Amino acid sequence: MSEQTNERAFSTKRAKRTALILCCIPITAVFGVHRFYLKRNITGLLYALTGIIQMVLRNLPLLSEFWDIIGIVYQVIFATAWITDIVLISTNRITDIKK
Repeated sequence: MSEQTNERAFSTKRAKRTALILCCIPITAVFGVHRFYLKRNITGLLYALTGIIQMVLRNLPLLSEFWDIIGIVYQVIFATAWITDIVLISTNRITDIKK
């Protein structure tokens, strides 16, 4: 019987575990560290920029009255992406890019 190789497998089991841990830690997830670890630099940069923008907007006095709405929208979008990443990493639907 020949073994089928899964093209969507992580390079090592440790890589999957590390990516999942980085994704589950909120401070690293907000800045997309798990995406950079998986060599998905564009989406990692998107996570990092939205994390920085969110921190800046939260501290601007001009937007303090609108922060409730902006903050809720951001948190819903981020939470959806975060949960999606956890599921994708757990099910091997997103893996590290092998060179």
